[in-house]
Amino acid sequence: MPRKIYDDEKLRAKALELRKKGYSYREIARELGCSVYKVHELISPYESVQSRLKQAAELDERLNKIAASINELFAKLENLKSVKNLSDRLLKLEGTVESLRKNVEKLNARLSSVLDAINLIELNAEWKRDNCRYYRGDGYCYNWYWVKKVNKWKMKEDVVDGKTVYRLNVKEHVMHCANCPFFERRM
Repeated sequence: MPRKIYDDEKLRAKALELRKKGYSYREIARELGCSVYKVHELISPYESVQSRLKQAAELDERLNKIAASINELFAKLENLKSVKNLSDRLLKLEGTVESLRKNVEKLNARLSSVLDAINLIELNAEWKRDNCRYYRGDGYCYNWYWVKKVNKWKMKEDVVDGKTVYRLNVKEHVMHCANCPFFERRM
């Protein structure tokens, strides 16, 4: 049987739309006439923690641009010389601010769902951390280690096979537990 060839971009758009409506991977595969693996391949990058964090960062960047635009508009207002010109520009500014306000509301709604998803992932990560056999009461993971210390991460020095390594404090960086493939439940 010949292998099916898909238009990934069209299929991804449809799959993401169905996923937003609450469809499971199996239901999406049935609707699109492809395998569950293909659905996972298409939309899992858009559901990962990194993707959601990237989306949140992009939303933050957009909000910063909006704030910069508002600041520019206010700076231009201060430089106005005539009252008529001021009145005209104020009307224009009110329209822009209203438009920006609507955009901020939309972004807040989207960001809210992203933050809810991140909170659920953090809860799962905390559960995994607290029930993992590699986690000890001192807050560090004893399965993973780094050969170099990472700035801004709370790490402690350790020795493994005569080499200096760094252990991550997963109590403070719990998101690392969220996708740990080596999670083993305590007995």
